[in-house]
Amino acid sequence: MAAGAGRAEVVRFQNGAAPAPDYGGCVDTRISIYNDQEARRGGDGRTRELRTFSTARRILIRFDVSTLPKGRPVGRALLRVYCASPTQLGSGMFAAPLTRDWDETATGFEYKKTDDDKGPEGNWASKGGDYDAQALIQAACRGGLFGHGFEFDVTGSVNDWVSGKRPNHGLILWSSPHTEHRIASSEWSVAEFRPELLVAADADELKCWPEPAKKVALSPAADAPDPGRAEGPYRTVGMGLRNDAQLRAGVQDAYLKTWPELPGNWDWMPMLRVGGGAGNQNVAVLRFDLSGLAEKASVKSARLRLYVVGGSRGVRFGLYDDQANAVVDVEAGDPVAVAAVTFPAKDASDQRAFIEWDVTGAVRAAMGKSVRTLELAASCKVEGGAFDAYSSRYDDPDNRPVLELEASPAPAVEKLPPIEPPVVPAGDYWVEPMRDVHKRFKGTPRTLGQYGDSITITMAFLATHASGSCIPKKCPPEVRKHLQIVDNYANKRLWGQWKHPRYGNNGSMTVAWAFANVDAWQKLCQPEVAVILFGTNDVSYGPVPPDHTEMMASVVDRCLADGTIPILTTLPPRGDQKGDTPHNKSVFHRVQELRRAQLAIARARKIPLIDFYGEIISRQPENWDKLLMGDRLHPSYRDPWKQDFTPEGLKNSGYTLRNYLTMMMYAGIIEKVLQPAGQAQSTDE
Repeated sequence: MAAGAGRAEVVRFQNGAAPAPDYGGCVDTRISIYNDQEARRGGDGRTRELRTFSTARRILIRFDVSTLPKGRPVGRALLRVYCASPTQLGSGMFAAPLTRDWDETATGFEYKKTDDDKGPEGNWASKGGDYDAQALIQAACRGGLFGHGFEFDVTGSVNDWVSGKRPNHGLILWSSPHTEHRIASSEWSVAEFRPELLVAADADELKCWPEPAKKVALSPAADAPDPGRAEGPYRTVGMGLRNDAQLRAGVQDAYLKTWPELPGNWDWMPMLRVGGGAGNQNVAVLRFDLSGLAEKASVKSARLRLYVVGGSRGVRFGLYDDQANAVVDVEAGDPVAVAAVTFPAKDASDQRAFIEWDVTGAVRAAMGKSVRTLELAASCKVEGGAFDAYSSRYDDPDNRPVLELEASPAPAVEKLPPIEPPVVPAGDYWVEPMRDVHKRFKGTPRTLGQYGDSITITMAFLATHASGSCIPKKCPPEVRKHLQIVDNYANKRLWGQWKHPRYGNNGSMTVAWAFANVDAWQKLCQPEVAVILFGTNDVSYGPVPPDHTEMMASVVDRCLADGTIPILTTLPPRGDQKGDTPHNKSVFHRVQELRRAQLAIARARKIPLIDFYGEIISRQPENWDKLLMGDRLHPSYRDPWKQDFTPEGLKNSGYTLRNYLTMMMYAGIIEKVLQPAGQAQSTDE
C-alpha cells in the first residue's frame, strides 16, 4: 500500500524493522497518576517497557505514517503490542485516538509538554490525556508462540489520519479495572516484538489473529496403540532423579532460550522454563530412557508431572514430540498432550503447584521404536503464557520431574540409595578453569572490582584495609601469611576509590541493575578479579529464581568473557527470615532459593565461591541475627572486632568476616592463578 503501489499489500510500521530497518517513526511513553514526573525525569521518555494499570497508568504511542498515500482509503489497520511478561488470557485493554499533541520526553499525567511554569497551555484538558472517547477500541489478550499480546483494530483512526480528517497525535492505551500489563516498547531489544502498526488497502490482505481454539488438535502419537503385551498385573513405576523413583538412569532435562540478551547453555539450571514474553521464549526439553522397561512391556498409562514454581493461570501448555524437531521449530506438528498448571487450594495438604500431562500415547510410540527413548519439549505455542518448574538438578529431589507409568511386566528394581543434593566441589576446583580464563585477560592487572549493593558500597567493606598494609594487627600467623600475598600484589588504593555506582556498587540495588550495567563497569574498570554480591534486595523486590539465576549467570559470564575472574559471594541471611510468622517463612524461602541459585552458578561455571550465608550461620548458629547482622539486613561492624581476624573477631563482626573471606579468597587466586611462580611488589604505594 506504499505510495505508487499498483496492488494491495500490507505495510508494516515497526521501529528497527519495517517499512525499512532504519524506520524509527514510532514514539511511546507512559504517564502515571502516581508520579506525574515519571516521564519528565527521563525514566519513561525512552524505556524498554511500558506499563499500564487500570486508568492510573497509561501508554501514549504514535507512528509516523506519512508515507501512506494521502486520501487513499485503508481497508484494515491493526495495532499489535506484545506483553513483556505473561498476563491473564482474555484480560482487556482499551485504546482511543489522542486529540492533542504531546512530547515523548516531557509528557506527564497532567502536562502534555514541558511546562515548568505550569501554564494552562501546557496542560491536558483532562488529566491523563485528551482523547476521543467516541472512538474507543477494546482488545482482549491473545496468546501464541509470541507469548501474550493485544491486537487493536485501528482502521478508523488510520483512515482519519491519511484523509486529513484528524491530525495524527497517536493513541492512548490503558487496561481494564484492577489489571496491570507490561508492554514491550519501541526501544525493546528484540525489534520484531516492538509495537507494530499494519495497514492494508484491502481488508482481506491483512488477517487478524485467530480466535482461541476451544479444543487443541493433538498429534497422532497421542493415540498411539500399545505395541506391548501384558504379562501379569500392571504396576506403577516412577522414572526420575528422585528418592521415590524406581528407575533413575537416562533422565535428563534442560531448557532452550530465544532471548538474545541471555545466550548460553541452560542445562545446568535448578529450574526449567517454559514460555515467556516478547521474544524471551523458553522451551523445556525432557528425555527419558525407557530401556529399563521390558522390550515388549505393555503401557497402560503414563503421566509426566513437573512441580511448578510459578506461572500463568488458566493457560494450556503443549508437550511436543521432540523427535519431530519441536525444539528447533516448535511450530512443526501438533502437541502429544496439553495441560494447564494446577494450583492447590489454600487448605490442601500439599501446597505444591504442578502441571501434569497424559503422555500414554507418546510413551507407547517411543516403546515401538528401535531406540526406546522418550523425548519431549514443553512449549507455550498453544496459548502463550509461561511457567517455571523444578528441574532434575534441584536440591530437593521430591520436587524434581517424574514420569509415572503403569506397565506390565514391571521391572524388578532394587532399593536405591538416597539421592545426595548437588554441592559445590571441595578444594581448588576452580584453579584450572580460572587459569584458562585469565589467559584472555587484557585489562588492568592487580585490580579488584566490587559489584554489589549497600553491603558492597559501604566503606566497611575492604576500604578500611586500603591504606598501608591490609593485614590487621590481630591476625593469626597462618592467616597473615596468606594476606601478605594480597598486600604485596593488590592495588589496594582502589578498594576505597571504587565506591560509586559507576564502579558497580550502590545501595538498594538488585541483580537486575547489575545485568543492565555490567558491560559499562567492565569497560571502565577492566578488573582482573571482581567480587560479586547481590540478593538481599532481590528478596524484597528484585528478580527471584530463575530470573535472578539467569541474570546473575549473565553477569558472571560477562566477566569471564573479559578474562576477569569473578568471586561469587552468596547473600547473607536476613534477620526477618527468623521466626514463625508467614512473613518470616516467606523471606526464609526466598533467601534459600537465591542462595541455591548462586551455588548452582558457581558449580556450573567453576568459579571461586564465598558462601557468606553458610559462613555466618556456621559461626553463630543461634545468634547470627544479633551478632553478625547488625540491623538484621546488613552485616554488623562491631567494636572491638572491626580489625580482628582471630576466630573471636570473625564470629562477632559481619563486615570483618566478609573482609577476611574476600581477602583470603583473593590471596588464593593470586597465588594459584595470577602469580603461581611467585609474588611481586605492590604498585599502590
